[in-house]
Amino acid sequence: MPPGQTVLELSQTEAIKQAVIAGLGIALLPRVAVQEAVDGNRLVALTTPFLDLERPLSLLMHRQRYRSRALRAFLAVVSGERK
Repeated sequence: MPPGQTVLELSQTEAIKQAVIAGLGIALLPRVAVQEAVDGNRLVALTTPFLDLERPLSLLMHRQRYRSRALRAFLAVVSGERK
């Protein structure tokens, strides 16, 4: 695949998304940032079978701090203990 040419750089996810919606090019953004636009047919998610775009995510917490019910539920979801 030939290298692409960068013609516009933006630092905010929403600005990048709006530029793509306006037809200014393509972008690589987190699914959570574009899902609503994809569901509304304003954007199309492309598959990349030749490129693994998943990346690890780390969560850091103070081990002695109180964990609220909401935080415990979130941790259960992200750890795969609950769907």
